[in-house]
Amino acid sequence: MAPGWQGEMRLLSLRRLTVLLAPCFVLTACNSAGLEGTPQPGSAIAPEFVEWIADRELAGDFGDPLISARREGGILRQTFLNAELAFDTEAAADSRVSLSPLGLTLGLAEPPVSQPPDPAARYFARTGHTVYTGFLEAYGRLGGEGVVGAPISEVRFEEGMIYQYFANLGLYREQGAPPSEVELIAFGLASLPGVVRPAQEGAFLPPGLRDRPFAAFLDRYGGEAFFGRALSDPYLTQDGSLEQVYERAVLWAPLGAADSTAHLRPLGLALGAAEPPAELSSEGGAEYVPASGHSIHPAFTATYERIDGEQTLGLPLDEAHLDGEVLRQRFENGILEVHDQLPAALAVQLAPLGQTYTPPVLPEGEDATPTPASAPTAPAVGPVVRTWVEAPMLNPESEQRIHIEVLQSGGAPWAGVVPLVRVAAPEGAVYPSVPATDADGRCSFSLLLHGLQRGEIVTYEVVVTGEHGTAYAVGQFAARLAPTNP
Repeated sequence: MAPGWQGEMRLLSLRRLTVLLAPCFVLTACNSAGLEGTPQPGSAIAPEFVEWIADRELAGDFGDPLISARREGGILRQTFLNAELAFDTEAAADSRVSLSPLGLTLGLAEPPVSQPPDPAARYFARTGHTVYTGFLEAYGRLGGEGVVGAPISEVRFEEGMIYQYFANLGLYREQGAPPSEVELIAFGLASLPGVVRPAQEGAFLPPGLRDRPFAAFLDRYGGEAFFGRALSDPYLTQDGSLEQVYERAVLWAPLGAADSTAHLRPLGLALGAAEPPAELSSEGGAEYVPASGHSIHPAFTATYERIDGEQTLGLPLDEAHLDGEVLRQRFENGILEVHDQLPAALAVQLAPLGQTYTPPVLPEGEDATPTPASAPTAPAVGPVVRTWVEAPMLNPESEQRIHIEVLQSGGAPWAGVVPLVRVAAPEGAVYPSVPATDADGRCSFSLLLHGLQRGEIVTYEVVVTGEHGTAYAVGQFAARLAPTNP
C-alpha cells in the first residue's frame, strides 16, 4: 500500500462525513442537539409561556422548568420536568404556544394496530392507536389532542405500572390507583442530555429508553411507527460500523459517518438472491424497475416513493405475491406488506425481519476495528464475514480487488458459500459476480467502477446466508485526491 493512504482516507472522511459516535453514546444525548441553556432547577417560567400555562392550569402537571428558555432557530423552547413548550412568534396569535412532540423524538412510537371492536374506544386512525380507557379522563382534563397529542403506542402494564405514550406527553399510574391519580411521565427530563440532566426524585422516566443516533433518518421516514421499536442499543460491529437493531429493520452507518448517511442492512437480500426477471406487470400503476427486472406492485408504489425506496429499501427482488391473505413484496433491505385491517393510510408496513436478526458480538476486550491482513476473530454468536480491499486509495478508472473471508460461529472456515455483494457505485447499485468461498473460507473478485471522481468514497456491503446463519460486513475505499503513479 502506498505510504500515507491512512492519512488521506482520514482527510476524505473529515471532508465528507460528520462524526457520529462521540455525542451519541451518552443516554439521550442525541435527542436534544444544540441545547443552549444551562440546567437551572427552579428557573422561572419564561414570560411567553406563563399565561398559556395558567389559563389551562397545567403548572402542576408539567412540573418545574429544568432549564432556562433557549432559542433554536426562530423558536423559543423551555423544557419542564414532564413536557417541553415552544413559542413561535410567526404563528397566529392563538397558536404561538405548542408542545414539542417529545414522545416522537424520544423514539417511543410503535407501529399501528387495528381498531378495536368496541365502538366506544377512542381510536386514532392517523396513528393507529387507542387511548386507554383508564386514561380518558386525564386525557380530556389535560387538553386532549391539542395538548397531549395523539396516542403513539398502546397501553402497557409492566411491573405494577400502567403507562401509555402520546405525541407530546406520557401518562401513567400505578395499577392499583384510581383513574383520577394519573400523572405525567418525565418526557422533559428524558429529553435532556445525560451530562446535564438534573436529578429529580420520584420522576418516572420512560422504561427502556434507548439512544437514537439515527434519529434524522428514522424521523424522515416515519420513525419507530414504521421501523418498529429499537431492540438494541447502538453498538459497533466487527466491520467497524455503528449498528442498531429495530423490529423491522437494522440500521447502520460507517464509523464516523453522519446520521444522514444511515443505511438499512440487506435483510431482504439475506433471504436469497433475486428471482429471475419478469415481464412488465399488467397491474395498473405498477412501476417497472429495469435494474432488477421486477415491477413494484401498485399497492406499494406510494410508500416506496414516500420513503425514497431506491435509497432505503433498495431494488425489488421478486414480484408481489399473496402469502395467505397478506400481499408481500421483497426488496433488498426488507419486505413490504399490506395489512387490510389497518387504516388505509397505514396499511403498508415493513415485515418484522429485524426480530430474527442476531447481531454479532465481539468477545470481551476485542477491538471492533477490522484488521484486513489478519484472521478475523469469530463473534460469540452466529457466523462472521470480513472484507478488505487491495487498495484503500486508488486512482479513478483503476481496478479494485476485493477480498472476503467467512467463518462459521465456531471459527471454522465456511467453504462453498457465495457472498452477495452490493456496491454503491457512481452510476447506481452494482452487483458484481462473486465466486464461492474456498476451503479456507475465502474468495476475491475484481471491480472496475467508471465515473469515480477524485475524493469519492465508495461503500460496499457483503451478505452471506446459509445453513450456518447470516452475516454482514461493510467495506470502503476511495479515489485519490491527487493522481499517483501505478
